[in-house]
Amino acid sequence: MINDDSLTPLKTEDKVKYYDTDEVFKYFQKTDHYSWLDDKRKSFLSRKLKNKTKTANKNVWSPQLSKSVRAYIIDTENIKDLTERYIGQHENEYASV
Repeated sequence: MINDDSLTPLKTEDKVKYYDTDEVFKYFQKTDHYSWLDDKRKSFLSRKLKNKTKTANKNVWSPQLSKSVRAYIIDTENIKDLTERYIGQHENEYASV
């Protein structure tokens, strides 16, 4: 999500990116490791992101939709660090599932 083109940020400020909450939720639902989100609401994902990654929400103008939308404010350095520490160390375990 952060290093690929699957989601386009609404806005970028240095190492912080703003993503539409609806698009992020759909993105996570499509991935194998987060398929359990199919029966959850978007607020569940928001709480998890806030608690685990200190991600916040903010209304941001969306040029694609021509209106203000709710966005996750994601510090890309924080996410990269968490990914390397927690997902990277279990990479082989996930690959075998």
